[in-house]
Amino acid sequence: MVDNPKPAPGQVVFTDVRASFIWSETDFSLLSVPPPPAPMAFLGQPVAYGDRFKQLLQATSPNAGLDLPWVAKSRPHFWRNYLRLDDPHQMPAGQAWRFVVPFRQRVPLKITAAKSGQRIVAEGFYYPHGTALVITVTDRTSQPMPDGVQAICDLRSHDKFTLEGAGGAARSLDQVAKACLAWLREASRGKDGSTGTTSLDPFSVVTVIHADGADAKAAPAPGDTVHRMLEAWTGWRPTWKSDALGEMTKGRIKIRTAPDGHVLYGSTRARAAWFPDGFAKVKLSCYHRNLTLLSTQVESLGDAVKQTVEQAAGNFATLSVPHVQAISRSAKILEKLHDGNRDATYQSYSARRHIEESGLLDPIKAMLNATA
Repeated sequence: MVDNPKPAPGQVVFTDVRASFIWSETDFSLLSVPPPPAPMAFLGQPVAYGDRFKQLLQATSPNAGLDLPWVAKSRPHFWRNYLRLDDPHQMPAGQAWRFVVPFRQRVPLKITAAKSGQRIVAEGFYYPHGTALVITVTDRTSQPMPDGVQAICDLRSHDKFTLEGAGGAARSLDQVAKACLAWLREASRGKDGSTGTTSLDPFSVVTVIHADGADAKAAPAPGDTVHRMLEAWTGWRPTWKSDALGEMTKGRIKIRTAPDGHVLYGSTRARAAWFPDGFAKVKLSCYHRNLTLLSTQVESLGDAVKQTVEQAAGNFATLSVPHVQAISRSAKILEKLHDGNRDATYQSYSARRHIEESGLLDPIKAMLNATA
């Protein structure tokens, strides 16, 4: 391994940036009575759902297919706090359904990133109410800050990816996501399974994992290079270099007990994190993963609640009992994520803002009132 040269005075050089993009596909077919003859029909049945989780919890070796949503033998910070369990591996089987804990699977489609320094991974998450797709790009190219910001922006606008089995055709990130969602759909609901409703634009999370030359003590100021970077990664505009910047105070999301130099920035469909004091002290890759998983839960559960309320149109008796039960659980989880009670589930001001800006408060209330 060759050491990267030290940056020039005043120059910030990115060496590790992570960007995750989340798509949600909502489909209630597995919650119908009787359930369809689908490969993963158990997803819509509480007892069978818990039994499958129990099998995975008791497995002694990694599973190449369907797996737990956390890495085996790890201490998953997000799921520990989400479930309020010191060790999620000891989770009672029935708690998986009650807390709407999804199954995870790596999408076995080989995807090659546009740039040599980038690595791309696609993961699927299976819920009773559909699937979620998370595509994560890790860029370990050593490059000055402006180039690094542009490299991440290119993922959404200019970059083309190669998808194995597609004849080598270059595809945009959205086209890659479409292929991955189709694979997840067939794996769970079968070749002739219903398509469901997919989010048009992904929710994104970008974190600078490490950079050289950054002043850990300096608080970002309105109009500076950090502010422009955060706007670029939450607005995704190709004209980010020259655009007028929004008010920094409106973009900032409150962080619990963080140094002044730390900024979590957000828009309705994006989050960007700049934590320079953590480059040498903490594992920001873990923080990125926690925020990505949290955002995935809000996206998937929120879409399911909103679409259920719209489908019922005030008459929940038209829906199956498993459907109402499953989505009422989702509404209760979202309520806890929004309320900020650390003793109830994982807490983050990002989740509260995500729920509010997605217009979920009224659907959550309607769903809870219907099942009170």
